[in-house]
Amino acid sequence: MTDQSSFVLSPAITCLNLLRFGEELKMLEAANLQELTFQIGDGEISPIMSGFDLARQINGATVIPRHGLIFALHPERCISACADAGFAAMTISYEATTHHHRVLTCIR
Repeated sequence: MTDQSSFVLSPAITCLNLLRFGEELKMLEAANLQELTFQIGDGEISPIMSGFDLARQINGATVIPRHGLIFALHPERCISACADAGFAAMTISYEATTHHHRVLTCIR
């Protein structure tokens, strides 16, 4: 049997119907969703995706923690914007940078 507590259900914001966004957030809250993922891309290693503005706009509209999934060649350039947008967590692809210590320093 698998320990369910070790899994985090974190759907991507791009999976939601933006025309019914408020309703979708309420549905996810009712389902006790653990977090909501916003993809952040810089256009260099992935398409440009920015969840910063949307994350800022929903800061007071939901209790669901937001997670920034950073697909960027220089993820350290995104850290302060993620923090300003209210992300509770950030994930950075290991392959995205050769200077992991710089990214960790920016996060700290």
